[in-house]
Amino acid sequence: MSQAFIFLCFLSLGVLLGIVYDMFKILRVHFNSGNIFILILDVFYFVLYTLSLFLLNLIINMGQTRYFFILSSFFGTISYKLAISNFVWKKNSHNHK
Repeated sequence: MSQAFIFLCFLSLGVLLGIVYDMFKILRVHFNSGNIFILILDVFYFVLYTLSLFLLNLIINMGQTRYFFILSSFFGTISYKLAISNFVWKKNSHNHK
C-alpha cells in the first residue's frame, strides 16, 4: 500500500481516538468521580490507543512498524484537539448548565 494511504489511515485513527478521549472527559465531568476513576479511564484509554495502533499496523502494513505511523496518529489526535475539541466542550458545557 502507498505511504500516503497508510498515513491517512493512522491520521484518521488519531482523530477517532481524540474523539474517544473527549468522550472519556465528558464521563469524568458528568460522574464527577475521584482520582481512582480518572486513573482507570486514563489507563484504559492508553491501552486502547496502543492496541489500536498495533492492530491497525498489523492490518494495514503486516506489522512492519514505521515511526511516521505512530507520529501521524499522534498528529491526528492533536489536530482533533486543536481544531474540534474546544467546540465539543463549549457545546457540552452549554448543555450541562
